[in-house]
Amino acid sequence: LEQPLILLDQRVLGLHEDALERGLVEIVQLDGGATRYDMLETIRAYAAETLAVSGEVIVRATRAAHLGYFVELAEEAALHLTHRDQAVWFDRLDHEAANLHSALAFGVAHDPESALRLAVALNHYWRRRSHAATVIANVRALVAGATTARPSLYADGLLVLARLEWMLGGLHAAVECVERAIAITQESDDQTRLAYALAEKAWICCLRGDGAEATSCSDAALEIARDLSDDALLAQCEHTAGGAQSRTRDAATCIGHHERALAYFERVGDEVGCAFALINIAAHEIDRPDPDFERATTYSRRAFEIFERQKEPYGAAEALDNVAWVLALDGRADEALALFCEVLSRSHRHGDITLVAFTLVRMASVLTDAATTTAAELLGHADALMERLGLALQARERDSHDAAARHCRDALGDNAYRAHYEYGARLTTPEVVEAVLRSANHLGPEAVPPSGQVSPR
Repeated sequence: LEQPLILLDQRVLGLHEDALERGLVEIVQLDGGATRYDMLETIRAYAAETLAVSGEVIVRATRAAHLGYFVELAEEAALHLTHRDQAVWFDRLDHEAANLHSALAFGVAHDPESALRLAVALNHYWRRRSHAATVIANVRALVAGATTARPSLYADGLLVLARLEWMLGGLHAAVECVERAIAITQESDDQTRLAYALAEKAWICCLRGDGAEATSCSDAALEIARDLSDDALLAQCEHTAGGAQSRTRDAATCIGHHERALAYFERVGDEVGCAFALINIAAHEIDRPDPDFERATTYSRRAFEIFERQKEPYGAAEALDNVAWVLALDGRADEALALFCEVLSRSHRHGDITLVAFTLVRMASVLTDAATTTAAELLGHADALMERLGLALQARERDSHDAAARHCRDALGDNAYRAHYEYGARLTTPEVVEAVLRSANHLGPEAVPPSGQVSPR
């Protein structure tokens, strides 16, 4: 195989220089000093056609070399994606998105171990650039075939798949992945990976409403992180403790965890991590008996600015959701509804089905006076969605949900409420989101819609 590759490299060097002179290839300087070459689409298509007819040996060798290059690039990038130069490296990976997906697909079929290394190295990239839905099938296939891989790689693959699963609403599958990862890391005494696995399980248990298990896992992860004195691991485990323990401990305790996480994220230079800590501090501030709405809004807006600058869609939507919830609790229904619609649009567009469910509950609590039938339908769909996903509301959200349900039932009567509630439960999520956004201008208190106006009947 070596000779064809050597000949190909020699030919490419000459053709490359000629293409530059003719303007068929463009040099692009990326942030951070990296250089890449962009070619005209017609040249790319011609090159692909030429490669396709050059014989299986050369095609396979060329694709393998392509995969190898991007595994190396991804593993180098992974060292930077949670540190000070993360924006530069995310930008570099953005320019290579098509190559990364192509390399992953080839590796699944021909070199699963290299492909799994690629998938693991791009863990943060898949999540923060809305690629979860497009890569999860390949990652599932790789993890399913990785049982004989070295334990550290197999455990990493399971944790990547777990996060992709729960981002897309598959909490049950995520738990299975995490528990296998925990067993592997315990058997191999890999304390760092065990801490990450326990932290991941803590988040999932919190979402499912198992506060005791979430607290147990997050405490165990934090104890390991403190023993290892690893700042990046401490940042993640303090952050997890603050979020996962929200069902069993008071807001002040959770805020303390997130404030320590913020300090660790700042120390390692993870700006996106800092933003997630800020929105969680804000969320717990809202849950205090005497909340400081100004602080919650300030922190959420700071986080939103970071997320927008870093092109992090999930965090940006969560930050806006915090601000909208503050507006709702402060009695500013019109402003809250407008912002909730923006959150709904963003979270649905990027596949964050968990945030869609929580946002529908919050919207329903705001709409109980202005659009009671709509509120009943949103509650019906949100409950059906959360049951399917295995989600559970936090205490304050559960109180708001139950109060909204009582108000709707009192206003409509049991039979009418049940009819609208069940109708909402039968709708698909895209139907609900489309209908709400289409009717957004009619949802404020000054324009109460008639019965069923929001429903796509």
